[in-house]
Amino acid sequence: MNNAPNQAANTSPMPRETTPHLVSPKLASRSVSLSTSKLAKLRYENKGPRFYKFGKAVRYATGDLLDWAKNCQVSTDCTEDANAPV
Repeated sequence: MNNAPNQAANTSPMPRETTPHLVSPKLASRSVSLSTSKLAKLRYENKGPRFYKFGKAVRYATGDLLDWAKNCQVSTDCTEDANAPV
């Protein structure tokens, strides 16, 4: 009888914590509140979030979508004096 631990069940091509969670353009567009056609245009212009291409299939990593959305954030200066003349 072999008492060695079963290592086959624990082998995968990438460690689980580095494996990206991939979503379709439809789900990606919902998560960033853009249309799928807008995401496609951004892909074409190399301006949108990073994506993966498997043949014709396009997929987005959820972490990349979040990073891209954070980079699109615009800060405003709300310290303007309310009594200042316009």
